[in-house]
Amino acid sequence: MGFGGWIMRRNAFVCRYLLLYGFACLFLFYPLRLLGQYFPETWTNLALGHGGRALAMGGAYTAVADGLASVSYNPAGLAKLSRPEFSLGVAIGGQSFKSKASSSADDFVGSQEYRIADKSFDFVGLAFPVKLGRRAIAIGLTYRHEFSFDASYSYSFESSSTFGTPVPYGRNDTVWDTDHDDHGGIEIYTLSMATPLLKDLYIGLSMNVWDGAVARHYWGRRDLIRYENGLETLRSTSIQTSDKRSNFRTTVSADLGLQWTSGFFSFGLTLRPKFKIPYSEEYREAYRSVDSDGWVSEYQDSGTVHRQAEWPWGVAVGASAKPTRSLTISCDFSTQKPPYDIDDNDNHSLRAGCEYRISTDKVTIPLRAGAFVKWGQHIYGNSQRKADPGFSLGAGLQRGDTAIDLVGFYLSWYQDSDDTIRKTSALGLSLTLTLALGVWD
Repeated sequence: MGFGGWIMRRNAFVCRYLLLYGFACLFLFYPLRLLGQYFPETWTNLALGHGGRALAMGGAYTAVADGLASVSYNPAGLAKLSRPEFSLGVAIGGQSFKSKASSSADDFVGSQEYRIADKSFDFVGLAFPVKLGRRAIAIGLTYRHEFSFDASYSYSFESSSTFGTPVPYGRNDTVWDTDHDDHGGIEIYTLSMATPLLKDLYIGLSMNVWDGAVARHYWGRRDLIRYENGLETLRSTSIQTSDKRSNFRTTVSADLGLQWTSGFFSFGLTLRPKFKIPYSEEYREAYRSVDSDGWVSEYQDSGTVHRQAEWPWGVAVGASAKPTRSLTISCDFSTQKPPYDIDDNDNHSLRAGCEYRISTDKVTIPLRAGAFVKWGQHIYGNSQRKADPGFSLGAGLQRGDTAIDLVGFYLSWYQDSDDTIRKTSALGLSLTLTLALGVWD
């Protein structure tokens, strides 16, 4: 009997699990990506990763990572699996704000509304351990809704200016109304493998396939009214529309993870080499202006531009301590700057979290809390750029082979645009179901 036949016989039910859940994930969850194909530059799912336990600990999971959530933080944690595991996560998140502004001369007033909402399956996967000879290897297959957006913006501005001699001889009134509509997401399909390298030292590798699309819709109307000697002499109305859609080509990246445990302490390291995401951008623009003199101006333009976004090196390091059987404390630092096409801020973060497990004869109830802060230089170089703090709280229920984890998180967000800093907030809720799929022989 050949080596391949021995592997198939030794782990025949691995193939059944792989085929059954692999096809289930493909046919049940792949169509979900068609529900949203676009995203703006400002929302990246808080960059906290996936999995109820990890999210509730503020994303401080590089050194703690185990099970399927390891794929988002440190693939080396998969090596701790002793039997197959299935996990499904659902996320709801969003932010909104309203504001008004006026100039010191009271000749300009404006208002704006801003809303982002995301409701989606954000994580599903299967992991299982196998043996190649004497070496234990854990394999994971996951789908992650990494970036997800459903955003709308609306702005309204009014301005008035006088001119002429004697003052004022005339006046120009301008009214702007704009609407923006951005939607979409990026999906990552991941194959991960992990194994013990030495005693208490694990190594893992993830191959990530990125896919997704972007679209932005803009509609704007400007009404200009000129008055001379108190009489309306000209009225001009212009309407502009713009539609852009970027289709990302399928791209592969890799994550390398290490995790080491020594007594009550654990340490983790995750590296992501730089890679590029090519995409084609299709655009269509139209403009039409008509004034009361009968003068009409209009144009239309459309085309396709091919671009690519480069994702630089990224690194995450973490440490955790387990002073008692029930208590876990962890902290992480990570840095990686996504391309401005996806997020226009450097993504540096410092995270800390803790977990306390209450156990009875029948169930285990973990209580979790975390805090984090993100910072970085905006692409416009605004010297007022501030850090974005946040926190998370969560709890779970584990009975036998089933675990349910619920977490809520909050981020105080300073949104940077040119020379303007706006403080807003983002809220999120995540529910994760994890099932152990039987005893591994």
